[in-house]
Amino acid sequence: KRLIYFGESHEQPEVVQLELKVLKMLVETLTEAGRGCIHVFMEHFNFEQQDILNQYMLNKIDESTLFELYKNGTEGHDLEAYLPFISFAKDNADKVRLQAGFVPRKFAQRLIKEGEDTVLQEMKTLGYVNKVQLQPGSDSHYNFFESLISGRDLQKEFEEVGERFKRIFPAQVLKDTAMATAVGNAIKGSSEQSDKFLVVAGSGHIDYRFGVPERVDSLNLVPKEETIILTVRDKEALDFDENKDFLKVEGFDAKYPADVVLLYEQANEDEKLKEEIRAAYEKVASTAHKSGNLRLATAVMNRLGYSPEHIKVAGIDAFNYQGVGCPHSHAHIKTGDKVLDVGSGLGVDSFIAASECGPQGSVTGIDISKGEVLHANTRAESRDSKNTIFVQADMEKMPFHNESFDVVISNGAFCLAPNKEKAFREIHRVLKPGGKFSVCCTTLLTRLEDEVNWPVCMRVFMPLKDAQPMLEEIGFENVHVDDTDSTMSLSITVEGEEGHGDDSAANGEAMQSSEQASNPEKRRQGVHVGSEEFRHLQDYDMDKLCARVVLVGTKPAN
Repeated sequence: KRLIYFGESHEQPEVVQLELKVLKMLVETLTEAGRGCIHVFMEHFNFEQQDILNQYMLNKIDESTLFELYKNGTEGHDLEAYLPFISFAKDNADKVRLQAGFVPRKFAQRLIKEGEDTVLQEMKTLGYVNKVQLQPGSDSHYNFFESLISGRDLQKEFEEVGERFKRIFPAQVLKDTAMATAVGNAIKGSSEQSDKFLVVAGSGHIDYRFGVPERVDSLNLVPKEETIILTVRDKEALDFDENKDFLKVEGFDAKYPADVVLLYEQANEDEKLKEEIRAAYEKVASTAHKSGNLRLATAVMNRLGYSPEHIKVAGIDAFNYQGVGCPHSHAHIKTGDKVLDVGSGLGVDSFIAASECGPQGSVTGIDISKGEVLHANTRAESRDSKNTIFVQADMEKMPFHNESFDVVISNGAFCLAPNKEKAFREIHRVLKPGGKFSVCCTTLLTRLEDEVNWPVCMRVFMPLKDAQPMLEEIGFENVHVDDTDSTMSLSITVEGEEGHGDDSAANGEAMQSSEQASNPEKRRQGVHVGSEEFRHLQDYDMDKLCARVVLVGTKPAN
């Protein structure tokens, strides 16, 4: 094949190794042919960063300098994860050319605010596009794009397409158009038939032949039979149905995501933990639509420091509250703020934040659970909360460019991050100078006994004593650890009933009505409360093992 598309999961070591194998195979074919060049287009670099790529390939700078220069840009990928790939390309610089593949993010942002004409004219002047007009994204393309954000299952809910992401869809099309332009220009400029073209981008820009392939196809430069699309999926995250076509979507022209779907398995222990956590919260999402004990939920939120106004905003979503504290008391969200909710769960804190920043601001929630993201987006649409969106993402590698948000909040999610430092470094990266974070999380007061079977959440709790030194070392200032309300056991009285227990009431798992508690079909799913596997934990005093705290700090303004 002459033109190869590789739809990736970003920064995944196993995926990078697959990309490396493809590149090595292409180099071997050129070695046999004795001529030609492999043009590799990487989404990870924008066109303004081509110079540092050239310097690296010409051996004028080393990897460490490349990484430092890259961090000064806006793309925000963990470039070090691609070291095996780019170092192999450098070692074979006589056969490989690395090319920046994406338009700088500022143009996508401006497109939404200013419209197409001004932005595309500037991009044409810079050589990023050939026309002052976008090839419109089709309804099917939007269907696919919307599913990536909302978490909607294309195979089961193909027709249930939401309209709320149409405003940002042109930014996706702009990125696809710019990358397709770069690929097309390289193909047109190639005089050697043995030249190969490898396009590496997120699967959302490639799968089902939407995005970049669709726009390169329209240029009629390479016959389809000379192209191939490869994409990847995490084997553990897939549900295989016997005797059913794998990932087939009948409503699309290209009914499968790729010609070849490569499955990978997580080798990294942190990634395996994330998969365990994701699977647990997918179960929670599966019953989030069921109503719960609203009086108990209201009492829990009141006990944890939420104001009556906060609880009023939460409304019927309160029984899906999943936090361990109240981040809003330290966040001080102002009208017009851009807010990020890390580990947004079923959306309760995001909806409260949206009411505080107002329509002039915005709230973006990220969560590792596709089901929770889908539920939260559905609720946002029902609430007509136009300034709130939810995206499936990993807090340790957020899909946002540098200095995007005024405030970052989180409630309980950081308890579950295997690599706390990496996650907080991501907060530091995406916060604007002078921006603030308020993170509620559960920490360890003492080391857990090795021989005891602890829930996954407790296995990744951070020692309380390590929190402030870590945050200050990352570069935050005005760091404060609020432990004024740190006990795990909560006594909560509701008219006609009483709740008392460990942190289960403070993470939404106990929001059952009496009828649900006695009826398995109506019961709402929790993560581990009530499980036989962890019944032995009732013998432990959780107040001596753990503490709920609020971690607060700011990114230096200078």
